[in-house]
Amino acid sequence: MRLRNIWLYILVLLIIFGFLAPYLWQLITSLTPDEEVTKLPPILPQKITLSHYPEVFEGKPFARYILNSFVVASAATLFSLIIGSFCAYAVARLKMRGKSLILGMVLAISMFPPIAIVSPLYLLLKSFN
Repeated sequence: MRLRNIWLYILVLLIIFGFLAPYLWQLITSLTPDEEVTKLPPILPQKITLSHYPEVFEGKPFARYILNSFVVASAATLFSLIIGSFCAYAVARLKMRGKSLILGMVLAISMFPPIAIVSPLYLLLKSFN
C-alpha cells in the first residue's frame, strides 16, 4: 500500500471518530454515577451504574412522550411534503419572472442551519414577555 492510501485511511478514521464521539460521550455519561458527572476534568467513570435507565421509565409517561413526538414529527413532515410538492410543481411547470431568484432563496434557506436561529428566536420571544 502506498503512503497516500494510509493517510487517506487515517483521515477517514478520524472523520468517523469525529461523528461517533458525541454518541460515545453520551453513552459514557449515561453510565456515570450522579456524583461523578460534574467532576472536572471529565474522565472515565470509576464505577459504572445502570440506574439511570430505569429512572427514565419510572414516574413519568416516557412512552407517551415518545408517541407524542412521533405524531407531531409525522404530521409536520407530511404537511411539509404536501405543501412543498405543490410549490415545487408550480415553480417547475409555470413560466414566471424571478424563478431563479425563488430557487436561489429556497436553496439559501435550506443551507442555513436551523440551530443558528435559536438565540435570536429566544431573544424575540423573551421581548414579548
